[in-house]
Amino acid sequence: MIITAGGDLARALAAWDAVPGDAPVIHCALCASRLRSDDEGLALDSVWLTEHHIECLAVGAWLQRDAVIERIRAAFFAVTDPDVQQVLSDGEVVLTTGC
Repeated sequence: MIITAGGDLARALAAWDAVPGDAPVIHCALCASRLRSDDEGLALDSVWLTEHHIECLAVGAWLQRDAVIERIRAAFFAVTDPDVQQVLSDGEVVLTTGC
């Protein structure tokens, strides 16, 4: 919604970064499953965002940061639900391998 509304994406991502706990990083891992690889890098893939390629690439690059990957790894060991661990594991694979 932030992207389609023309909101301040950098500010929203910074706010997301600042939220403590596992919930935001679980959401990061879920978002990683919605990335697609193209010639320019990983981009958020959504039929609703086809006109916002630059912003989708920015989200992909933001998710691929070492800080996000480290939080995903830490959350994997902090949560006990195997389904959530799978989401985190899958997200880490996408972010570290680029596919």
